[in-house]
Amino acid sequence: MKRILFFQWSALMQKDVEEAFSARTDVEVDMVSYEFADWDQDGYFEKRFPEFLLKKAYDIVFSINYFPVLSDVCSRYKILYVSWVYDAPMHIRRKETIGNPYNRVFVFDKGQYKDLLAEGYNHVYHMPLGVNGGRLDRMEIDSAQRQRFSSPVSFVGKLYENDFEYLLSPLPQYYREKMLEIVSRQKYVYDNYMLSDMLTSEWIRELNEFYGNASRNRFQIKKEELEYACATYITQMERLEILERLSQENSVDLYSYNTPQKLPKVNCKGFVKYYKEMPVVFRCSQINLNISLKIIKEGIPLRVFDILGAGGFLITNYQKEIEECFDIGKDLVVYESLEDLSEKVQFYLKHPEERCAIAKRGHDKAVKCYSIERQLEKILRQVL
Repeated sequence: MKRILFFQWSALMQKDVEEAFSARTDVEVDMVSYEFADWDQDGYFEKRFPEFLLKKAYDIVFSINYFPVLSDVCSRYKILYVSWVYDAPMHIRRKETIGNPYNRVFVFDKGQYKDLLAEGYNHVYHMPLGVNGGRLDRMEIDSAQRQRFSSPVSFVGKLYENDFEYLLSPLPQYYREKMLEIVSRQKYVYDNYMLSDMLTSEWIRELNEFYGNASRNRFQIKKEELEYACATYITQMERLEILERLSQENSVDLYSYNTPQKLPKVNCKGFVKYYKEMPVVFRCSQINLNISLKIIKEGIPLRVFDILGAGGFLITNYQKEIEECFDIGKDLVVYESLEDLSEKVQFYLKHPEERCAIAKRGHDKAVKCYSIERQLEKILRQVL
């Protein structure tokens, strides 16, 4: 029997992965919890974690998302470190640690996976995310919840406060216009990720000349930082424009930390808890929206599995892996532009039978083919 030390933190999917591990009879799983102040370095953790690591002869340390500090400790003691990443990009500074020989890093976005391979990281793999259909199917919704969370159109997600405007401010007009042109070319384009190619090393060098000579707050920026700022800005603009447009035609509920003043007709309902409330929103809404973070190049965000697993009807932007994993128009609906989305929302609000049939097929496909148990089995099969 293999022994696994499951490193826990405040991660999405954590309870579902724990449930999947507990259902297995071929592994012995222990848990250890810790919250990093800094994923890249933590002296206290590096001193204390070996006490847990050396209690038993563990075959694997497993975590959701990848932690450089955890990788360093596992490499020091020659224990396999397996991580399943749902973030894009990975929010780490010491990216070079991905090359540690005892790493096995599984990423959900095939585009990110290809990039890491091209950069020479050999122990990276592609693994789509999944859903705990058992937990979601057991969910019971009472009349008070149904009244609170029912809606024609719902969106759950961030509006991404970002540094893009700040990065524009020190630049001369030509460079500001060029940056706005770059983000406009990527906006509402889902089948071709161009940001990385447009942000050339020469362009970064030129921008850093201005940032380095700014009258206040001189700084330098890396390509990854600028790319993320551009991607979050585009995502923010798309989400605001979509919500504003749809709210002119229907009742739209937004569940988010953000309460934007730019959306006067949107019903801003605040944050919802991932396990207890979010699935109720998805099941009780006639239409659920997914508007992916732009930097996800090909992959299926966790939100897609969350909605389908809860039995919600989903309209989402196109992602290459959605087409590879689901039948578009049968399991879920994909929009290609703001106008296309508006038309499809109106159509499916008026056709509840078709909407419910698609939601049922999407749920069944997600639960059957992309359960957490199934995806975890694939991971363990590759590393053990």
